[in-house]
Amino acid sequence: MVRAGLLAAVVALLLPAAAAPAFAHAGGLTSAPSEARVLAVEPPVPGLDVQAVEFGARLRLDNGTAVPVVVEPLPGSALSGLPTVAPGDRAWWSDPRITAAAARDRPAGDRLGWAVPLQVGDEAVTIRGEQYWPPPPPAGLWWSVALAALAGPALAGVL
Repeated sequence: MVRAGLLAAVVALLLPAAAAPAFAHAGGLTSAPSEARVLAVEPPVPGLDVQAVEFGARLRLDNGTAVPVVVEPLPGSALSGLPTVAPGDRAWWSDPRITAAAARDRPAGDRLGWAVPLQVGDEAVTIRGEQYWPPPPPAGLWWSVALAALAGPALAGVL
């Protein structure tokens, strides 16, 4: 009996730790109540496409131009690991200028602008975007779906 109790205590302590490796599958992503959006590339560059992907955690740049595109750090910044994208290539990166904006707690409906400078050949270009905090979903809809999910199996069991 003592062994069974000791085993139950050890399992209760170690079981939550067993799920820890699953955190690695998120690639460092964490949930945020905001969405990143790319609004414009200024000035427009034909063949250059930039999008916010993975719910704004990273940017994707498709270089359809004939020159390399360099993602520039802010002046005086020690940012490293920013890509240089060869013509015809694609790159993804997590930019701290965007993820820092996402980490801020803001009211629903708020918007916060961000900018990422690029060097496209000899031309200075800026990706302009915003972090947007959408309103939460209506609670009544969530409760309706939750109750239907609970009532469905119960009703099937009764029938």
